[in-house]
Amino acid sequence: MESKINNVMRKFDFKGQAGSLQYWEYKQVGQKKVLSLVGQPILSTQGQKGLKNYRKRSFNYTNASVGPDTEVDQEWLAGLAAQKRVPRQRTSRDPNQILGQLVVPVFSYQGADEKFVGVIELTTALPKTSYDEEFNQIQNLLKNENLTKPLENTIKVIYGDDIYKFQLPLPSGIADVWENMKMRNSEVNQKTFRLECEDGSGYLICISSDDDLRARIANSSTKAIYMFLKRGD
Repeated sequence: MESKINNVMRKFDFKGQAGSLQYWEYKQVGQKKVLSLVGQPILSTQGQKGLKNYRKRSFNYTNASVGPDTEVDQEWLAGLAAQKRVPRQRTSRDPNQILGQLVVPVFSYQGADEKFVGVIELTTALPKTSYDEEFNQIQNLLKNENLTKPLENTIKVIYGDDIYKFQLPLPSGIADVWENMKMRNSEVNQKTFRLECEDGSGYLICISSDDDLRARIANSSTKAIYMFLKRGD
């Protein structure tokens, strides 16, 4: 496993960014499942102070419990990725974000058996508006090492008595949702209709941008995302 992770890191192109890659190993410690950085690969472009400090702080989470039924610190992005088995990012669009972050789950395979084994974390000295390009690069490198799977969410759009269901690969944007809807209902268009979903308090909020969609996916406790299709007022 270590040699495969090293291959991914060695081939990753930072494209001039000051950044680092670190690998969190998922393992059993006593009766709990944890993520650990101890003895795991790391790659950094330069000795930037903010990146060094972040690396030190990351060790505070070593041996912290993770998993689908575990309460995870919401500031710990790698832990959240381990909890839900989905990639996540923090960008310049997030409040008070000093560094940029992207975390990608890693899987191993034996025949048809799939096993979650860890998380690769990219940290950049300056946050970007999006890490979709870096996600695609890491995903392809993991695929070359047979350490990933096709990532997708199930989208269920409710319109009256009808429910439209389709798979949405990650990362995808709001345009992909509308395209899938038009394939299933030729009357659907963004000028006449709008998409809404419930927030954590049960209120309906509009999903009109890629950021809205990412936030909805990130805050979902399952891979099934429910939306409501409504005609505009």
